[in-house]
Amino acid sequence: MSFSFNFASSGDDFDNDVLMGGDPSASTSSSQNPPSAPELQICPAKPGGNDLPSSSSVPSRRLDLDEMLDSLPDRISYSWVQVPLPPLEGESAPSSSSSIYLPRRDLFDARFQILHDDDDQDSDPSAGAAKSQEDDAAESAAVVGTESDLIPGLYEGGLKTWESSVDLVGVLHGMSQGEAEGRRWRGRIVELGCGTALPSMYILRHLIQQDVPVQGSAAPSATYLHLCDYNAKVLQLVTLPNLLLAYHFARHQHDQAVPPPNGELDLDPQLLSQFRNDLTNKGVEISFHAGPWDGLRLDDRSGLQEQPYANLVLTSETTYRQDVVRSLVATMRSLLVGVGEGEADGVALVATKDYYFGLGGGVMALKDALSEDDTAHAQSGRLAQVETRSQSTAGVKRSVLAVSWPRVP
Repeated sequence: MSFSFNFASSGDDFDNDVLMGGDPSASTSSSQNPPSAPELQICPAKPGGNDLPSSSSVPSRRLDLDEMLDSLPDRISYSWVQVPLPPLEGESAPSSSSSIYLPRRDLFDARFQILHDDDDQDSDPSAGAAKSQEDDAAESAAVVGTESDLIPGLYEGGLKTWESSVDLVGVLHGMSQGEAEGRRWRGRIVELGCGTALPSMYILRHLIQQDVPVQGSAAPSATYLHLCDYNAKVLQLVTLPNLLLAYHFARHQHDQAVPPPNGELDLDPQLLSQFRNDLTNKGVEISFHAGPWDGLRLDDRSGLQEQPYANLVLTSETTYRQDVVRSLVATMRSLLVGVGEGEADGVALVATKDYYFGLGGGVMALKDALSEDDTAHAQSGRLAQVETRSQSTAGVKRSVLAVSWPRVP
């Protein structure tokens, strides 16, 4: 396998555009419409080679949360992501201060962890298990900065914060305003291609801050939060640390509208123990799934023998290529279309660029794939409905679409 790397950091990497310092006044008027990220670049396979595994050849697997927590470093460095909010219902435009801020682990800090872990394994080869091709590719992308955002079959860009995920957080914020406190974000929630997981961070923050009973008739139903990414290393390096950051600042009732300075968080045993306990007390179960969507099972500890169905599916920037879109549609349908009479219909929120130049994906590719899927499932009567939840015309046009398969009356 041959990769091309450069050590120069791209000046227009979206991570650099959304990371904010502690002073919100430092942002410019463009913060209401963040600069567009560079178009996805795909690293080709070695000329004449067929050594890239297809997605279906790599099994999806659930990772052990306790093992992931035990593998964390003692401390992580973080910065703040600014999320411009769309106007709420009844507003013609967002106010000048209409933003929230979410913490996320610094990429340079993840790079340092990889180098440190590699040094430990060099001194003691028995200290770590053998790495997969996918982990090697994700680590290489993190450490030296690959010229491409995607290496098909090996690395799917999860280390970056993509602008459509920020759009999706804005939509979730609008949805949260209309929910009763005890019912907000309950049920089964799946984020596909989660990467840095800003949408799931936002939801976890609300779940931790909800002051509701955990027992008795007034207690909310449980929340099962499933984080899915192709690369296990991405889940370990950025997804879990970001959820811990969201938890920490939610627990301390930090005002989302005003970011404190960038800093570091000690991941001491007390914090990790409290994290586990609070998830249990709040009725939240988090699981991490690595690998392709094909064959994804939302197994949990609820005792369900059949594949459970999701109430909400979230995904950002996963419509970049037509063949990927078809797989995404099939996965969303399998997660959302329940078969029992008592099962509520779920919805998928798909955040995407309207068109991915040179790759063929985007909004029309998604709608075409949904149409093909409807034809294949015509006898079921469960046909896709698509609703636009938000649109952005700044830079490359972007949309957040709600996709559902309602029951036949």
